Amino acid sequence: MQLRALLTLTLLLLLCSPGRAYAWGERGHDLVARAAARLIIERSPRNDDYASLFEQKEHMLGHLANVPDIIWRAAAPDVVAANAPTHYVDLDFLEASPSYKTAPRTIAALEAQLKASCAAKAKGYVCPSESGTPPTAAMIGTAAFRIEQLSRMMVAALARAKAAGNPDDMIKGADDALLAAGIMAHFVGDLGNPWHTTRDYDGWETGQGGIHKFFEEQVVNALPLSLDEDVIAEALRTKPFQRVLSQAPEAGRAAAAKDALSIAWALAFDSRQRLDEVRALDKKTAILKPGSNDKGMHLKAERRDARDVRGEFRAVVTERLATAADTLAALWLAAYDEAGKPSLKGYQSYAYPVSPEFIKAP
Repeated sequence: MQLRALLTLTLLLLLCSPGRAYAWGERGHDLVARAAARLIIERSPRNDDYASLFEQKEHMLGHLANVPDIIWRAAAPDVVAANAPTHYVDLDFLEASPSYKTAPRTIAALEAQLKASCAAKAKGYVCPSESGTPPTAAMIGTAAFRIEQLSRMMVAALARAKAAGNPDDMIKGADDALLAAGIMAHFVGDLGNPWHTTRDYDGWETGQGGIHKFFEEQVVNALPLSLDEDVIAEALRTKPFQRVLSQAPEAGRAAAAKDALSIAWALAFDSRQRLDEVRALDKKTAILKPGSNDKGMHLKAERRDARDVRGEFRAVVTERLATAADTLAALWLAAYDEAGKPSLKGYQSYAYPVSPEFIKAP
């Protein structure tokens, strides 16, 4: 009986233990990538070289947007470990009152900022390193730097396409750019999700354990197929990337709009501003019984079925997906501009990287 009780308790702990949930699930990540492709197509002149890439490869981009959550999370242990912290950035670990203006520009600067914040011990601040060891970037997430890395890869590939002396090399450069663009889509989608910007990523501190998957996957999956149209229409109507850019000081917005790292940080802070709204919505419409975080035992909150509350969540889900898609489209266009707007006339490729190798994290 004692052995059975121990096994039961172990299983319960495994089921209730917190873990970094995926952002948006397969449908959401696919939608962000495809919506961004449609935004470029809709906003470009007819027969535009660059828009034609996204028109041809929209569905491939949707597939690539899910690679980091599916293929790389099922890879070798070292890949899984390296991949994990690239999906989020817990802004509340940066400092007591995190701000876009003080967002670090390098991983070394990030770790220095963490060390200073932990040493200062400001009221309300929680240090990510509880054991007293120096805090590392991996402890709070590196999604912003992952986006910057993939943007640079995209620029380099497009520059190769521009410099190509023959159609084959141009096509290879464009194919490599599309690979980086599709993988980038995943991490932009991540930072478009409020729960990827906070240490309380699954609601344990507010009695809302399990909110992450409920919001990003169950509710999204419960919404009708018209969600795709709603997201694109929202982005075209409201141009949410302009709101994202408002995180930057007005004098620096033009430069920020061309800088992938600045865009990534701005998106993260924009998402963080929606946390209280989503928390309140969950408490008001979904939760039947609050969860528990007593003595390290994580028990999820009991909620209504996602199909019963999808209508209440639809507006904020649509807005966050549209914001991620519009921001992604801006990043893709910025990469094209930086690469010198290569001519891609005649691009035609059957390349389809179904299971691309892991891209070493920054």
